[in-house]
Amino acid sequence: MLPRICIVTDRKLAGNDFLPYIKKLVKNGFQFIQLREKDLKPAELFDLAKDILEIGEGKIKLIINDRADIAYLLDAMGVHMGVDSIPSHIIKEKFEKLIVGISVHNKEELKRNKDFDYVFFGNVYETDCKPGLQGKGLTLLREIISLTDKPVYAIGGINPDNVLNVLKAGAYGVAVRSLPVRDFNGLIKLRKIIGE
Repeated sequence: MLPRICIVTDRKLAGNDFLPYIKKLVKNGFQFIQLREKDLKPAELFDLAKDILEIGEGKIKLIINDRADIAYLLDAMGVHMGVDSIPSHIIKEKFEKLIVGISVHNKEELKRNKDFDYVFFGNVYETDCKPGLQGKGLTLLREIISLTDKPVYAIGGINPDNVLNVLKAGAYGVAVRSLPVRDFNGLIKLRKIIGE
């Protein structure tokens, strides 16, 4: 069973304190982490993922963005594919031991993917990570949820004030990127509301 909160990394937000920030997350019981560092070269991403797994001492369920090869080589939990990534069913065929997550922004993107283990849908609300991009809202979130039997995580502007709305809409869980860095207490509060 997947945890209901996924932490999406952003080194630029965390700055020089990135690995200490990962340690803080693990110490506070956050295990489901998506390494989303699109600017890194493969060798750099490999080294960073290895460091995170070592920090986790077997407790981290690490998902690596877009790099099934690195996830496989490091025995990470899985890989997360974007809209322009290799189709999820191909990854599932070739990397059977990895769980595969996908990001979608609309119903058409969801329908293009044939085999996956969980879904990120967003951005549900406006978010600092994508300034000026209007949130897609709860109605579309409900529609996405109705089209799959896989766990759907709401992402984009999720915080303690609106998390109950996405859960009531049927989201399995939430993914957060800026909240853990900017408001760690808010992240703890979020977990208490979700009950994880």
